[in-house]
Amino acid sequence: MVKSMMKLNNKVRNLSVLARMYSGFGFLCLVILLLGITNLSMVKSISNASSKMSDDAFNTQLKSNNLSITVLLLGKKVADLVAITDSKLLAASNIDVQKNISVSLEQIENLKAHTFEFNHSQEISNYIEKIYINIKEIEALSAHMYELHSTNLSVSNLVRDGLSSLLLTSSEIKQRISQTSRTKASNDIYVSELVTAVINR
Repeated sequence: MVKSMMKLNNKVRNLSVLARMYSGFGFLCLVILLLGITNLSMVKSISNASSKMSDDAFNTQLKSNNLSITVLLLGKKVADLVAITDSKLLAASNIDVQKNISVSLEQIENLKAHTFEFNHSQEISNYIEKIYINIKEIEALSAHMYELHSTNLSVSNLVRDGLSSLLLTSSEIKQRISQTSRTKASNDIYVSELVTAVINR
């Protein structure tokens, strides 16, 4: 081994200065090439990791914002149900609320799948689960509210129709009594005026 090293050393000494320079330059080029390949691989890995983080953060933020907007709209639509006084409009608004609930639940499922794909913490998953439970409670409450309000409107319409019918009947009875009384009291003008005054009160 020592002899072979000595022979190699002697061969290197026997090389001309120009050959030594070319050899050194070639060795440096090889080292630079290896360092360049290593750095390129590292930069590529960093770029991939950064791209994945960027996609994760952007998509998470986008999905969260969309869910927030949908839930806010849902709350407004549920609150507006109480103010509706028309049965047909109430039914149409209730269908709109149910569609909004379906969109919210779908967005929650998408957010769940996204957090699972990027291995987010359990705390985020717990928050998403709480939102899901709240949406299901809103769904049940809005259905109950619609049922009660629909019943109230139906009863209110029946009472209003009954009252209108009662007032109409009362007016007709009043006119008939007035006509009958005037016919009977036609012989006496004072009695006729007295009956008319009493009826018109």
